[in-house]
Amino acid sequence: MIINKKKIIKFLAVFLTLLGFTQLHTLYAQTNDSKFNAQIDALLQKARKTYAKGNVNPAISEYWKILEIAPSLTIAHLELGEIYSNLKIYGRAIELLEPALKRGERELDKETLCNYYCVLTSAYVGLGNSGEANRTLIKAAQSSPRNPRPRTILGDIYKFNGKYANAAKAYRQAAQLDPGYQPALEKLEALKKDYAYELVEAKIKQEKAAERAKAKSDEKILIEIKPKPISEPTLHQVSAAKSDQNPVQPSPTTPIYEPKPEPMQQPEPEPAYSPIPQTMEDNIDVLVGGDITEKEKAIEYFKSLGKEGLRKIEDLLYDPNPEVRIIAVRALSAFTDYPKEVKDILLDAGDDPDDLVMSEITAALKEL
Repeated sequence: MIINKKKIIKFLAVFLTLLGFTQLHTLYAQTNDSKFNAQIDALLQKARKTYAKGNVNPAISEYWKILEIAPSLTIAHLELGEIYSNLKIYGRAIELLEPALKRGERELDKETLCNYYCVLTSAYVGLGNSGEANRTLIKAAQSSPRNPRPRTILGDIYKFNGKYANAAKAYRQAAQLDPGYQPALEKLEALKKDYAYELVEAKIKQEKAAERAKAKSDEKILIEIKPKPISEPTLHQVSAAKSDQNPVQPSPTTPIYEPKPEPMQQPEPEPAYSPIPQTMEDNIDVLVGGDITEKEKAIEYFKSLGKEGLRKIEDLLYDPNPEVRIIAVRALSAFTDYPKEVKDILLDAGDDPDDLVMSEITAALKEL
């Protein structure tokens, strides 16, 4: 076999040329990417400085220019969304934040993700959308369980709704997570100062609710039967006791005292007890903390309120505690008069981050 050295040399020359061209092209692309990234970073720094100086409108313009150049830049969407939320332009803020956070779950660190979910929560609160606000607040807390900001926002929500004791509890929890977190500490002190009377009233109410829950948890109430008092012996009884050894037959005309036995004291029947109080908040306490029978009665109470009761149960679907959300899902199945509304509520809650809650929602939807 004759080897054509010229052809081999020519082939190697072409191969090396193409290889060199590919490497140069890659290097050129990398250089261009580096220049592009440096340009975007410079624009971001400029927009941030402009906003920090209080020049809000110029900063917004600079952010929009960045998004024209890099439409999928997550951090620019988030920072601009936060600016709109601070300006109380909540609709535009949500439009920017929602899709960016979905991408950010793959791109951002947990603390950054938590903070921007908190921003999104504040935007939903501003629009009065409690369901979405609770959903995003749950995601914020799950992104960074040790971050005090989600619990501080929860305290703000409780305070806005007049639940001052719950607000104080949320602020304390935030301060426990980070003892140096000033927003929680300052809000707790302000709450104590401005709403001292309401806090006391709420605490009393909570203590009474706890006492009722404890009483209802007892299987039955024991009724104490007082012993019959011992009476002084009669003269005849004393004489009879002394003459036991030599008994004397009494005269037929002398009546013998024989005390009639008193009827046995019967315990009073246990009074019928209705565990369901008349206020909606107390019924929530019973629904969350009562036994099976009490939960059923609480559900009947909410059913009697119609759609108002249905909406109250819907609010529980966005409680930070997944066990409360499971209770809410199970309670919804009782609202058989509103199948369409129940289905819509369950579908809206269908992106719950907890697997157990999702399994309950899926099962409830299948039963409809």
